[in-house]
Amino acid sequence: MDLVATSAPARAPAATRARAWPSGAVIALCVGLTAVATLRKGAFYTPDVVVLPLAAAALAIVRSRRRLASAEMLLLGFAAWWLLAAFAWGDVGRALPLAGSAVGFAAALRVGSHASTGERKAVLDALVAVGVTVALIGLGGVVFHHYPLAMPAQGLWRLAGPLTYANAAGLLLAISALAATALRGDPRWVRVLLFLLLAALVATLSRGALVSAVAGAAFLGRNERRRLLWPTAVAVASVVAFAATASHHGAQPVVLGAVVVGAVVAALGPPRVGSRGTLALAVGAAAIAVVVVPLALPAIHLRTGRDGVDERHAEWVAASRQFARHPIAGAGPEHLLVLRSHGGFDVARFAHDEPLQVAAGGGLVALALLAGAGRAIASRARRADPLQRAAMGALAAFAVGGLFDFAWHLPGIAMTAGWMAALTQGRSDAQPLP
Repeated sequence: MDLVATSAPARAPAATRARAWPSGAVIALCVGLTAVATLRKGAFYTPDVVVLPLAAAALAIVRSRRRLASAEMLLLGFAAWWLLAAFAWGDVGRALPLAGSAVGFAAALRVGSHASTGERKAVLDALVAVGVTVALIGLGGVVFHHYPLAMPAQGLWRLAGPLTYANAAGLLLAISALAATALRGDPRWVRVLLFLLLAALVATLSRGALVSAVAGAAFLGRNERRRLLWPTAVAVASVVAFAATASHHGAQPVVLGAVVVGAVVAALGPPRVGSRGTLALAVGAAAIAVVVVPLALPAIHLRTGRDGVDERHAEWVAASRQFARHPIAGAGPEHLLVLRSHGGFDVARFAHDEPLQVAAGGGLVALALLAGAGRAIASRARRADPLQRAAMGALAAFAVGGLFDFAWHLPGIAMTAGWMAALTQGRSDAQPLP
């Protein structure tokens, strides 16, 4: 008779026992806080800007006793320096949005970094669901031209959703669409979800968000990019109806019809070459090009022209001058920028370029802390599976999006990006403690 030697399982080293990986309940609560922050105007305003990031940080601290990772320490150091700089200049309130974003990002990164495979998939599904919710609410705002779910700018109605700001909504939708390329399940439903996210993204008419989405797509794998092609084509064709009615007043049922038809076409998938579906698709594309595109040209011209670029340039120049005067410690968070234009002066709070905003407000110290955190995250990021590649693309979109607006100031978006950073570093074999 064969004998099998058995022994009690080896006791984990003290360092391992001291590290408590987050449970599913803690992850669910933290994802829930992220959803609340996103749907409540991105948690940009008080008390959300303080309460929600701190609540997420409390969950991260209570559950995990491991030492802070370098990225987490640098992010918290940045938040502390940002608040200290604001205190020195006498206006702490203006520092709260970006400090809250740094704390929220660090909390999501800490909670999610040691999630198990199943938990990582659940986190991705939940965050995509939040993005789809933003898309549906925003599309409703565009259909009914309801402010602030849609916002009039340059005479055009742009999707803003519950974030109430088109450029911020566009960045969140870009992050969500890139993350959705890793969804598993019925391909028809995945295509519909991607279509809704991409159609809503284009309906924001946000140039920066579109550039961010393209930049993030470069980090996807070949299969993930292929999954984007058909929903993207259908979304662009459908949103021509949005652009054609963007300057009209009142409800626009044609937009609702375009969304419904687009969702059906996306679900059906691309037709086979030479089939009747291909002929029908060609006829439909020709009809859109001949009838609808000419109506959309004024809106397209407005959003592809220089309108708004000169104002942004003036803000960038003003922020650069502010940084040059206070290069080490900065001139204080969101210190008013003095703009020179048309022989006069104006003021602005935001530079609409986050690295430049950080440099102007917190100097080289703040910039070094933030850059160090980014480098620490990038050094541990992996692209071993579709989920990690999708999260990497979403995180890249968040980083690029900061070059065009102040979207990093919304803790809801920053917390979402923190989860994406965690998913790029999560070990596929990690198992949570009971």
